[in-house]
Amino acid sequence: MPAKLISSIAIIMGVLIVAGSLVILVPDSNVYAWELVGDNTGLRLVPSETPLFDLQNMYPGDLDTATIRISNKDDQGRSFTASLRIEKTGGSEKADLYEQLLLTVVYEHEEKFKDVMSKFEGLDLGSFAPDTSKELELTVELPGPETGNEFQGATLDINLIFTAEGESAEEPGGPGEPQWPGPFVPPAGGNFEIPEEQDPFTEPEEELVVEPEPPEGSEWSAEETEEQVPEDVIIIDPEAPEGRGELPRTDGGGFIGLIAGIALISLGLILRKTGEVKA
Repeated sequence: MPAKLISSIAIIMGVLIVAGSLVILVPDSNVYAWELVGDNTGLRLVPSETPLFDLQNMYPGDLDTATIRISNKDDQGRSFTASLRIEKTGGSEKADLYEQLLLTVVYEHEEKFKDVMSKFEGLDLGSFAPDTSKELELTVELPGPETGNEFQGATLDINLIFTAEGESAEEPGGPGEPQWPGPFVPPAGGNFEIPEEQDPFTEPEEELVVEPEPPEGSEWSAEETEEQVPEDVIIIDPEAPEGRGELPRTDGGGFIGLIAGIALISLGLILRKTGEVKA
């Protein structure tokens, strides 16, 4: 087989191997946009068609980012304040990912928190005037050098808890008329944790556990509930998947493939150079 043909094959194979290795070396990062909306029906969650986080089989060094937009679409001119906190609900006892995972919180393009998840004490999201939106970005990272084999097969269950409380409008309604947010709107098919029946105008809050995978179809409608509460609490539960595989070591095959590809390209160039000299 002519040296020129062999060199061309080697160069092509080397380029393909290098390209594939670079893809392997790039951490898996997925952005899923969810929206938290406050309007005249209350506080409701509009999920995307994908989970909030996709943390299955994380490699040490991998990270995953989720974006949540918080909007006030109330058509009666009412504002609300909101806050966020994280609650651990379960997970591995031997290797605690809650003390290991790094959490970065960016709110309105400003970094508000960057440390291990267990140290996050909550975030005041401020006030939302009508027709305003703000963006919240949460990044979860499994650190590479600090994550040993004891974390293989580890799991973590957390809740992202959003609390919203209505502010009085410029012209509040008459006696007995509820202020924002009015009826709470839960998701269809969600896993609910509702308190016992209560007076909606005297009790402070109601909690809802939202499954991380949204139901098929569009936004959840207000017709699915008749409860009315003066403060809404939405709990997003990014449930850890079952059957989670072991965490592999940080020395993956990407570097080996990269070196092999470079070697093949070099061999092809040498063979081509040799063939040109002989000619």
